[in-house]
Amino acid sequence: MNATVDTLFSPSGGWNIKLIHNNFLTDDAKSILRIPIALGTSPDSLLWHYETSGRYKLGSGYWLDCDLNRK
Repeated sequence: MNATVDTLFSPSGGWNIKLIHNNFLTDDAKSILRIPIALGTSPDSLLWHYETSGRYKLGSGYWLDCDLNRK
């Protein structure tokens, strides 16, 4: 399936359960349906989950690169 998350919402704003069950494996569908949907809207933002602040830092990028190259 080539889609964005918003295509998995029903017109009422909840998950489109039938669409999700028809396009994902059972365990994946269950996991998706457990994700709460935000009631309000806010702009998307990029977060760097390797930092508690969510902001990219050169040091953490370097650490990640070194860590990935060791594997």
